[in-house]
Amino acid sequence: MRGSMLSRACFLASGSSGTERADHRSGTLAMYAIVKAGGRQVKVEPRQTVKVDRLADPVGEGVEFGEVLALHDGTGLTVGMPCVTNAKVVGRIVAQERGPKLRVRTYRKKKRTRKRRGHRQDYTLVQILGIEADQLRNGDPSPADAAE
Repeated sequence: MRGSMLSRACFLASGSSGTERADHRSGTLAMYAIVKAGGRQVKVEPRQTVKVDRLADPVGEGVEFGEVLALHDGTGLTVGMPCVTNAKVVGRIVAQERGPKLRVRTYRKKKRTRKRRGHRQDYTLVQILGIEADQLRNGDPSPADAAE
């Protein structure tokens, strides 16, 4: 208990807003992106394995998420309207899995009617290899574009 209170006090003293995550190896803020995958929004970081709705590609195949809704590059947050231009997330399919079995039962009293249905959701595990982006801020060109 005492250790958690001490770490909380150190967190508050650091002046962090709580929405940023520090990369403990280098002391900088971690790079992350929010991508649209299968109709859902997924927060991804490099070297992370995420579970998304089933993709038709086989295991070991590369996958690319082109719809990047928001991007944090370690210095600031870029929010797309609706997507960040020239940004993509590259990954590799690790496995195809199925979720837990859900049992749905319906019952109508006094009618002697009972039904049972089941459902299992298919998932794909994707290892994020990297986040590629040309635009760093809303409307600001990247340093390479500014030099031209």
